[in-house]
Amino acid sequence: MALGQAKPAAAGRWEGVITLPNKQLRVTVVLAQNEKGEWSGSLGLPDLNISDFSISKVEAKPDSVLFDTSEMLSEFSGNISSDGATMKGDWICALLRAVPVPMQLKRVSEATLAPAAKSTSISKEFEGTWEGTAKVGTTWETDNPLAGGTMKLQVSFATSADGSGTGVLLKLGERDVKLPLSSVSQAGSSLRFKARGEAVTFTGELAGEELKGEWRQFGFEPVAATLKRVTMN
Repeated sequence: MALGQAKPAAAGRWEGVITLPNKQLRVTVVLAQNEKGEWSGSLGLPDLNISDFSISKVEAKPDSVLFDTSEMLSEFSGNISSDGATMKGDWICALLRAVPVPMQLKRVSEATLAPAAKSTSISKEFEGTWEGTAKVGTTWETDNPLAGGTMKLQVSFATSADGSGTGVLLKLGERDVKLPLSSVSQAGSSLRFKARGEAVTFTGELAGEELKGEWRQFGFEPVAATLKRVTMN
């Protein structure tokens, strides 16, 4: 079946680039529509090791598409070529650069959405509250005012009613902002968690009363981070 005959023009896996003033970022977009006409999708930025931002809203027409990714406060609006092979438009992200920049995409295949990350069970040695710091590294935004700063962090882990790990991330000094962890997974002495609301991923190894690992946040280079146990559940 030829692309565009039975499926909406916007449906598929797309790959391309976002053109910034100082460089280009590779981007992947997956848009899919089910039998009920409901859209779903994901956006990834391979150069920043990001692959699974959920696309929360899609408005598709035969020759254009608009979608947004509320997790990173971004939006894309563009036109689809008459042969359905390319998509060009403007991307705007409030978290990084609040002005439109060009984004160009080529359709590479049918849409295949990866399953959302799921939490595993965690052992008692991880349950409780941990605190630490992470230094904000450099980003592709050379004028980012946060670069070089230090974030104070608090993370609490517990076991939910279904037996899987759960948790909350708190930035100390911003106590009104509590971010639920979207996934918590354990493999032996290693623990990994994500907070999609701020594109955070932490992977650490348990060493006594410390979790030593790597902190990644959207737009920033990965930095070493150590979380120290404060309380146990």
